[in-house]
Amino acid sequence: MRATCTQCLRPQKTCICDLGVCVFSAVKIVVLQHPNEVAHPKGSVPLLSICVDQVSTYVGELFDVEQLGLVLSDCVLLYPPDPDSKEAGAYVDISRSNTQHDASIKLKTFVVIDSTWRKSRKILYLNPWLADLPRIGVSGKTRAYHIRKAEVDGQLSTFESVVYALGDSEAISHAEQHQLIDAFKLFNRRIAAFTPSYL
Repeated sequence: MRATCTQCLRPQKTCICDLGVCVFSAVKIVVLQHPNEVAHPKGSVPLLSICVDQVSTYVGELFDVEQLGLVLSDCVLLYPPDPDSKEAGAYVDISRSNTQHDASIKLKTFVVIDSTWRKSRKILYLNPWLADLPRIGVSGKTRAYHIRKAEVDGQLSTFESVVYALGDSEAISHAEQHQLIDAFKLFNRRIAAFTPSYL
């Protein structure tokens, strides 16, 4: 049996604990993780959890708001806009370049789905309360997640999406955002050195 790190839960030879940069976020992050992502060798949530202090991860497909301890009025869903949605104002771009940012959107808790694009849609369908949340997103960012194929153009990893959203909403500093992305690039290189390319 392979020796496993007790903190990041990865095999010790690919332990990522030394990449943790310990950033304090003014916004809580709640990760709803599909079961298939838990042991995925290229998953980015373990790194997020050791780098940012306010991260809570829940595994499943069906989630109960009360069990998660969420106050929905304080939550926003970090999720790309749905081009088929007819809901006016359902999506807000919080990038620093967007001066039309809706100040009425409360940025207290980011809810993010960690899964493939297809499975994230299933989680949205199974949890109607998620679709009712105001959505925020990031745009115009350079993807650094080269160890895993994107399913759609411009798709970022969970780590990148959260870090850019935290930076753009000023929940962390610009310098901290860069520090986290640098750690993510090191993570990519380390995992690429040990993981077959087909995974």
